[in-house]
Amino acid sequence: MGAVLEALLSKVTLTPGGSEKLRTFAVYNGKLIKEYGPQDPISVVHDSLNLYVEEIPTEEYDRKDEEQIIPCFHYTGDVSRLHGIPFRMVIKEVRN
Repeated sequence: MGAVLEALLSKVTLTPGGSEKLRTFAVYNGKLIKEYGPQDPISVVHDSLNLYVEEIPTEEYDRKDEEQIIPCFHYTGDVSRLHGIPFRMVIKEVRN
């Protein structure tokens, strides 16, 4: 995957002031199946999976230990009817 990420890095526009770190993950039927690291060979990706590459948001990359990352997905009417691209959300504690 490292070679794939290097090739993509020159073709994408990264967020100004962003993390400049890319994440590769596989999705099947709207559900996150696996996140791949740069050391994983491309041959481990099954043909039926959709492969996505995204820049890791700075709020996720620089999160504090007490902040949590939760996986999120899209569904229609019933949670077994997934669609779209899953994502992650950083949960922060707000103190007043």
